[in-house]
Amino acid sequence: MINDSGYYNTEERGAADMKYDILVNSAGHYRLVTQQCFETTRPYGRQDYQLLYVAKGRVYFQMEGKLHPVGEGHMVLYHPGDSQYYRYELIHQPEVYWVHFTGNQAETLLTQAGFGKSGIYRTGPQSEFVLLLQTMIQELQVKRSRYLPITNLYMKELIELTARYFSENENGRWSTTGFIEKAIVDFHQSYHLPLRISNYAKKYNVSCCWFIRCFKRYTGKTPQQYIMDIRMNKAKELLYSSSFGCNEIAQSIGYSDPLYFSRIFKQSVGVSPQEYRKRIRSQSDEIK
Repeated sequence: MINDSGYYNTEERGAADMKYDILVNSAGHYRLVTQQCFETTRPYGRQDYQLLYVAKGRVYFQMEGKLHPVGEGHMVLYHPGDSQYYRYELIHQPEVYWVHFTGNQAETLLTQAGFGKSGIYRTGPQSEFVLLLQTMIQELQVKRSRYLPITNLYMKELIELTARYFSENENGRWSTTGFIEKAIVDFHQSYHLPLRISNYAKKYNVSCCWFIRCFKRYTGKTPQQYIMDIRMNKAKELLYSSSFGCNEIAQSIGYSDPLYFSRIFKQSVGVSPQEYRKRIRSQSDEIK
């Protein structure tokens, strides 16, 4: 088994240090390589909290006397003093990150994030969690200057990111967030190019109708409306700050026909591009 871990406090049962609002005692990463099975048993638990994130595979956790299979994209929380038992089996290719922490605000932060009692929480596969946990491990291993407060900040970020996913899960958003967020980023980077919604639906292996529905539920706008808003905002920036004519602005934001651009701009903003430029620059001169 690979056990990649770093420690601030090396006590086996942890420590309940209340000098900090939150304090990371240790963090690590487990992965079975050749060992068929590995078990962790702590009948009396630890003095601190433990949060585990199943990044891959499956792990068996005992909660309230029952053994539960827990798969990728789940977190497991143990409170101080909770009896702990969990088992890794090579056949399920488990990969788990864990962090032990304490602090005088730990309980409050967990409650505000949406964690209740000890238990199993679904968050979905999140690369951000893995990156944060890997960074915490490295900080605790290398121990550069200011490593402890920096590690504690990473822990707070992990809790806040989890809170975001809990909130989005309640609103039915988490399952579609991934590909919609990628599309949004691409729209902002590629607004000046011809963009076909059918290509995005094909790319993310969904139908056009489903892509549009998910996008509108996430942003409140259809993809076409969203792209047009990006283009109009870029056009307003150029009308105010550049010397480009309408033809050049139209080309730079993805419209080959300047007349069509002028018509769309007026429908969106309420005035023609020329009138907008005149008004915005006049207002700027008055401020000066």
